[in-house]
Amino acid sequence: MKNQGASDGTFKSVRMGFKSGELLRMDMEDNFGQHTTLTFSGLQKNPKLPASRFSFTPPKGVDVLAE
Repeated sequence: MKNQGASDGTFKSVRMGFKSGELLRMDMEDNFGQHTTLTFSGLQKNPKLPASRFSFTPPKGVDVLAE
């Protein structure tokens, strides 16, 4: 996938490698010419995760803004 003319994107290009429908690798180049490669293994599709895994307790001394 290439960035088609948008100059405000974070990445200039992103390439994704699949085998048998599973994501194995991502190669990314940012707008500064830096290359990053991510490799994946042992991925689980839609695992059951407890709601407690998504809790957030802000550290002392920070302001929390709410609607």
